[in-house]
Amino acid sequence: MLSGTRVSTSAENAVAYINGRVYTVDKSSPWAEGFIVTPDGKFGTIGSTTQIHEIATAAGMVVYDLRQAFVMPGIHDAHVHALHAGAQMLSWAELPAGTALDQAPKRLAECACACQFQHAYQDWIVGAVWNFDHFDRSALDEDFGDRPVLLHGYGYHHHFANTAALERAGYDITEEPVPSHGELPRRPDGSLTGELRGQAANRAAAAVPVPPIAHVKRALQRAAKELHRNGVTSCQEASASKVMLEALGELDTEGKLKMHFTTHILYKNEWLSGEVLSPPDRLIMDAEKYETQHVHTGFVKLMMDGVPAPPVFSHAGLDENGKPDMSKILLPEINEVLSKFDARGLTCKVHAMGLGGSTMTLDAFEQVRRKNPDGPRHEIAHCSNVLPDDFARFNKLNITAEMSPAGFFDYAKSGLDMPLINWDFERMVEAKNHVTIGSDWVYGMPLPLLPAVDIVARKVGAKKTLEMITLEGARATNREQDSGSIETGKVASFIIIDRDLSEGGFDKAQVLKTWFEGELVYENEECPC
Repeated sequence: MLSGTRVSTSAENAVAYINGRVYTVDKSSPWAEGFIVTPDGKFGTIGSTTQIHEIATAAGMVVYDLRQAFVMPGIHDAHVHALHAGAQMLSWAELPAGTALDQAPKRLAECACACQFQHAYQDWIVGAVWNFDHFDRSALDEDFGDRPVLLHGYGYHHHFANTAALERAGYDITEEPVPSHGELPRRPDGSLTGELRGQAANRAAAAVPVPPIAHVKRALQRAAKELHRNGVTSCQEASASKVMLEALGELDTEGKLKMHFTTHILYKNEWLSGEVLSPPDRLIMDAEKYETQHVHTGFVKLMMDGVPAPPVFSHAGLDENGKPDMSKILLPEINEVLSKFDARGLTCKVHAMGLGGSTMTLDAFEQVRRKNPDGPRHEIAHCSNVLPDDFARFNKLNITAEMSPAGFFDYAKSGLDMPLINWDFERMVEAKNHVTIGSDWVYGMPLPLLPAVDIVARKVGAKKTLEMITLEGARATNREQDSGSIETGKVASFIIIDRDLSEGGFDKAQVLKTWFEGELVYENEECPC
């Protein structure tokens, strides 16, 4: 190198941040006034304003004045569906809440025309609606006789299709058999109404054309933008598919992926992935080849049961003998499946929302631990129904309790009434369990975590809640050595909030700025700083 040549990796290219109220989530040193972000996007020295300013002056660094703002690590969302959510914002026909069935065709036409990117699914109209009472495909057939229409409802556990969609997907409208773990409401004459519950939607979801890879990338970037707006810098994708992994890989290679993705690849779940794989673990076994700097693929998603909500109530509760209701168990072979993935070092996230589903999953994890005591940390998704004696098993078995969807935690605010769902944060913390929090972001499941966890902070404390949405997420994804807190050597992903969250006030909190690995990726237009 020639004498005097300036390079971007030299010390002068670091940035010094001073005059902040920096909550590090590092218990050994929880507060600081400033820090240095190195040219490669890592935290350097962390300390007082005086200390940081002296280092910056000596090296000729640019100095950023935080002006007493509250700074914390970027948020980790433990459960998102980023591709679906991004596609929804760009290309879905989303019907307003409360849309009546007779209003659906007009609203659907208006929404389809209002999409930013139309025809992403060729001639199919894909959209979302929370629910229709007494749905019948005839309501959509008159206006969309030749165009297939598939509407997602109930957070993706329920679907509505017109006749063209059923025919394209290969359903026998007059004599279609009821699939295992699915329901097919019928007309008085025995033909299908077009409502598809649970696993009955597998074929319809798989029939929807896959958008071009460029549009998949566009949807993921839109999702990342929304995550940044809400302070999220890392997330666990709970429905990873082949096309998503391919798109994420391209974005990361191009330097356009400003989010850490932990991708839980779906096993035997066509209605959520839209992909039919044979054998069903083919993509999981090939996961390593999709690994990139910001895409971590050694993770699996399994479905143990459904949801404890109307109209399906597909969760696995307990029978009259106190045993899991096997008629609702989607994966009776869970012991073998978990053992296989555990032996390969893959972390499994298991959806279990009923008491029977969660206790049977813990039983399977217990068997896995006997065979492989030092295997990867697995997790149960949602944890909304846990038997009293099962709380202590999470810690004993080194299982993460992933609590979601966060937007439903506080029924008084959400307006929902679901008595079969209960998140017992106090008991989880009392048992010293490893707890993370996810939004379950997709249609019907709101994203913003901060207002949603206000009720959690009131129950277990603000600082514990901050740990759950930052460092605990890093631990769940095996990244605690390089993320989750503001410590020297970790990635410099951090956010500015308009108030000191260590004292509470999550319900009114606003994200003002978001940095990803030292790069400012979001700035609130109303930010005074």
